[in-house]
Amino acid sequence: MGATAKLGGNIDALASISVSSGTVSGKVTHPSGSTYTGPVPAGGNVTGSPTIPTMPVMPAITSFPNYGDTNITNTRTITPGAYKDVILGSNSTLTLSGPGTYIFKSLTTNGPNSQIAFDFKNTASGNFFIYVYSDVILNKNSAIMKMAEAPHASIRKHTAPVQQIRPTKPQPGIHRTVRAVPVTCLYGMVRFGLLTQQSN
Repeated sequence: MGATAKLGGNIDALASISVSSGTVSGKVTHPSGSTYTGPVPAGGNVTGSPTIPTMPVMPAITSFPNYGDTNITNTRTITPGAYKDVILGSNSTLTLSGPGTYIFKSLTTNGPNSQIAFDFKNTASGNFFIYVYSDVILNKNSAIMKMAEAPHASIRKHTAPVQQIRPTKPQPGIHRTVRAVPVTCLYGMVRFGLLTQQSN
């Protein structure tokens, strides 16, 4: 976890645990041979058998179509298809126009105020699938939905970490912030939170 994490319950893990800084209001439990580093847990640091819930069945591994040749570096609206690297700077918006499958080599937002907009084209049905071959770095970013009642969106990637996923303020009008979409990382690691700002 990133800096100034605010963890409101217990932490149970089958491996080592690291929290850069912040508070842990519950206890931390990890097996013998593993370690915990971070702020002193209010409930104690326990070496023992962690309580691990039954995990959901992972989705089948998806065979990604090839990514494309087009790079995206500023505000743009795209339709389902294959693209190369997305690197959005400040005040840039990438609009995904219509449900479907979007394939990228990498996806990066540098912010501030970068946005990824899911435009359902006035329909409440259909799904957005985002397939990424390499890094997904969502920094100082918000994801918004246009004219949709529920988040029908998911991100899948093959390798390398998904990092710096951070919810932001709700958007005015018909837009609203997507606070959670499924993220499936097939062969790499996932890191949530920023190194220098609070993660909840």
